Amino acid sequence: MNQQKEDLFMLRHLEDLRDMATHRYMVTYSDFLNLNDKNLFLQLGIPEDSYIAFGGYEFAERQVIAFLPDALFYEQVEDAIVYDSFPIATVRITPKHPKFAESLSHRDVLGALMNQGIQRNLLGDIIVREGEVILFCKDSIAEFLVEQMTRIRHTDIRCQCIPLQEVNYQPKFRVASAQIASNRLDAFLAEACRLSRQKASDLLHGEKIYVNQRIETRGTYTIKPKDVISIRGIGKLQFLSEDGATKKGKIKITYQWYD
Repeated sequence: MNQQKEDLFMLRHLEDLRDMATHRYMVTYSDFLNLNDKNLFLQLGIPEDSYIAFGGYEFAERQVIAFLPDALFYEQVEDAIVYDSFPIATVRITPKHPKFAESLSHRDVLGALMNQGIQRNLLGDIIVREGEVILFCKDSIAEFLVEQMTRIRHTDIRCQCIPLQEVNYQPKFRVASAQIASNRLDAFLAEACRLSRQKASDLLHGEKIYVNQRIETRGTYTIKPKDVISIRGIGKLQFLSEDGATKKGKIKITYQWYD
């Protein structure tokens, strides 16, 4: 299935979930959406008070969408849905023998999960920390992971389901400053990513850039404080502020990379 057909299938699936929530007066949930899926979802133009996007923690990139029956239902059930009803499980992965454990990467963990035949849309973010990995997944596969995942690369592991509320994760940031000729997106990308303007333009036209989870192809887009910019294959950063101008008229800026 090519990308265009996959996108059309995803759009129809999300529309079906929305219609089911509306007509059957029930909360419906998607699988985990990646940035491309979330961009397609936003194209549906669904009012913000008619859904909740949640991935297990505040800054999650991969998220499940809960479609709500109506706007009035939203405020009454938001807390209960997020913590009790979202079909998201949290699995903590730790080495059985820490002294002999390898240093595992995100790729190592994802590769081991794929080797188990698990579909990517059932998996949320994977957080690799010192001595442990926190995995968000659909609750339908949590028990399977606990029972079947025993090794990643050459490291014997132990999987344990933990309450969602026990996850206290704040991403680390690398703050940087720079000077740019204008507050256009292409100028910002070229400076922040150390790219030529042509390479930045190629990324934009290749639909590799997401601003606030929407694909952005316009180099002329004006970046604003709090904009979150994801560059496929490079990373994610947030524009923080404009900090005045230099004597030569360049704009001083501050931004931060997600580590």
